[in-house]
Amino acid sequence: MSQSLNLIQPLVEHLVNAADTQSAGQALQQAGVFSASEIMALEPAAIQAAYRTLQHVQLMNCSSDELLRTIEQHQVCWPTDLSDEFKQGAISY
Repeated sequence: MSQSLNLIQPLVEHLVNAADTQSAGQALQQAGVFSASEIMALEPAAIQAAYRTLQHVQLMNCSSDELLRTIEQHQVCWPTDLSDEFKQGAISY
C-alpha cells in the first residue's frame, strides 16, 4: 500500500497542476460528483481540492498495472532519493 502511495501522491500532484479549473470541473461533473450548477457556484480553490480528492480516490482504487499505465500515459517523472547503499548495489549489479 505505501508503495502505491509513493506513486499516487506525485501523480495526483502532476494531474492537479496540469488541469485548469474548467477541465477539473468537467472531470468532477463527468464523475457525477457535482452538477454543472454546483460547479459554477464553487470557488476555483474548492474545485481544485475536489478534483485532487477525485484523482486520489480513483487512483487508490485502480490496479498496479492501471496506475503504471496512467503514469506512462501522462509521461510523469519525478526525482527519487535513493540511499547510498542502494545506489552502490545498483551500480555493482
